[in-house]
Amino acid sequence: MDITHIESTLIQVHQDIQTSGGFASATVQASTCPLLDLPGFDSLLIPVVFRRVARKLGVTLPADYRVPNLYVTQGGRRRLTIAEIAGEFFQRFSAKAA
Repeated sequence: MDITHIESTLIQVHQDIQTSGGFASATVQASTCPLLDLPGFDSLLIPVVFRRVARKLGVTLPADYRVPNLYVTQGGRRRLTIAEIAGEFFQRFSAKAA
């Protein structure tokens, strides 16, 4: 697992949610900040995205795993882009990939 693969997986999952969720269409790319740039996307969808991305990347999580909010900086002062979220995911989970 590398950051580029995580980033492309995040883009795909976010694009799928925009389409299947009936939200306004939006182009999702590495510089997209989901919490600011994607109509209809909010913090309630973060666990859904997180688990889908983990599954696609081969990261096994326990059913009771508490999903971290990788969409904001520690302390929640700044919302992150897809590229930054990919970096956070990589730091936490690259060693746990199948």
